[in-house]
Amino acid sequence: MNTLKYWRWLFALGLLALMDGIYISFHHFIPGPPPPYAFSMGIPNAPLGVMIYALIMFLIWQFMKTGKKWIFYTLMALLASQCLSGVSVFYDQTFVLGFFCALAYFYVLLSISMFFLFAYIWAVAGDSRPA
Repeated sequence: MNTLKYWRWLFALGLLALMDGIYISFHHFIPGPPPPYAFSMGIPNAPLGVMIYALIMFLIWQFMKTGKKWIFYTLMALLASQCLSGVSVFYDQTFVLGFFCALAYFYVLLSISMFFLFAYIWAVAGDSRPA
């Protein structure tokens, strides 16, 4: 099966997540000090998300180009961690902190969507290079 179009969709979703993370980073840090919930163990969340999605996009591009298996499984681990992190962020924002941030929810939706699209690609084509 031709999975190239799905890999391109995955890359496009990663690009959206990267742009959203960049916007959230600027929104938190440019006007003044960020709110206390923008940190996890002293590490700012938004710039960390930007770095992770930049890495994910680079790995998607490299896998599409080379088809190396270690890249595929690294992507699997990163996307699974981002999906779990997204579910955690959704729970924290909605039920613990009690506030609504549309861009953060969009980021969570992208994380979960990317993971399930990756799982679909894996179910259909395995860890083979996109054709």
